Amino acid sequence: MKFGFSVSLIGYGRLAKHLVPAMVNSGVRIEEWYVRNKTRHEEITTQFGIRPLSTAGELNASADFMFLLVSDDAITEVTRDLNLSKTIVCHCSGMTAMENIKHDRRGIFYPLNTFNGLGKWNPQTPIFIQAEHTDDLAKLTKLASCISSSVHHPAPTDLRTIHTAAVISQNFSNYFITRAEELLQKNNLERRLIHPLLKSMIENLTLSPALQNQTGPAVRGDKITLTEQKTYLSKYPELLTLYELVTQAIQSHDFD
Repeated sequence: MKFGFSVSLIGYGRLAKHLVPAMVNSGVRIEEWYVRNKTRHEEITTQFGIRPLSTAGELNASADFMFLLVSDDAITEVTRDLNLSKTIVCHCSGMTAMENIKHDRRGIFYPLNTFNGLGKWNPQTPIFIQAEHTDDLAKLTKLASCISSSVHHPAPTDLRTIHTAAVISQNFSNYFITRAEELLQKNNLERRLIHPLLKSMIENLTLSPALQNQTGPAVRGDKITLTEQKTYLSKYPELLTLYELVTQAIQSHDFD
């Protein structure tokens, strides 16, 4: 479904590399794009066919939406001097309050997924919407529906819970996988050896809650294996600390 919305952008990063093509393919027009880092301008022009603006003062405030693709810490500073009376200004953070946007027509447009700047946009990506005004909430919802089949309107406290759960489940897991791959590679073993295991783990999550899928020596109380693995990890002190901490957490959790 195509809509005639127009969007302006401030900032550039991994999310932009997924979000902008998805919007453009859905008929959304990119009105203008301000990127402070001029070294990125050629990349943006080549990849998106858009000539970025060099200063915020060049923004003409004609778009329906202004998306802030900047760090959470920069949101307030970026919006303080914007003169966009008719534009809905949105950030894409799951932890930053909407009130940090110093603008009357403001909102949140938070897509819950991992963005590495390489993959394609997943149309099943949940998008969480908030807005200061009811009419603007409806417009943001319609925009989100252009690119996602899963659009939600959470309370502010729920959005923070969702973002924190995302960090724990994906960011932390990816870190542990990184350390596991490094362990394999340090011992001249291919990192892809554990990939079927990880694929099975994700497939199991679509069938039943993670609570029901916990396996391994910690949950079984396999003392011999735990002792042998801790002895093995003694030459990797950081990994040993992580191993002991997570083992203790698993054994103290109720999986029944």
